[in-house]
Amino acid sequence: MAKEDDCMREMFVLIRFAGRKLGVPLSQLEVIDAKGETREAVDDWRYWVAIGYEF
Repeated sequence: MAKEDDCMREMFVLIRFAGRKLGVPLSQLEVIDAKGETREAVDDWRYWVAIGYEF
């Protein structure tokens, strides 16, 4: 996860891309091969957004 201050309006996650860390909005990512807590966290976030909750 990105720093709390960076997530005031959107949830950002840190990924590696071209050898660098990049903050990407979770809403723009497609989960391809996640298990356990990672899958649960993404599913919970998408449910939270789908029912209209906001920061």
